[in-house]
Amino acid sequence: MRRGKGTFVTQPKITQELTELTGFVKDMQPLGRIPTARLLDKRIVAAEEAVAYHLALAPGTLVVRLWRVRVADGVAMSGASRC
Repeated sequence: MRRGKGTFVTQPKITQELTELTGFVKDMQPLGRIPTARLLDKRIVAAEEAVAYHLALAPGTLVVRLWRVRVADGVAMSGASRC
């Protein structure tokens, strides 16, 4: 008998069609997953130039930066930050 040979059970991979942009919750619910998020950090920071541009603000404007991890059925799926 050889170790590491045999049948292995894994969670099914989640695939996403990129024909339209949808949110995490909307993507997970049809799959029967329970979507949540874990907040890792929340800070007030000065908006860097790129962030300020995307938010139509002046650079240096105070914004809230959130660091979070998106979770489905208790398993981390992705991490993101928002300002």
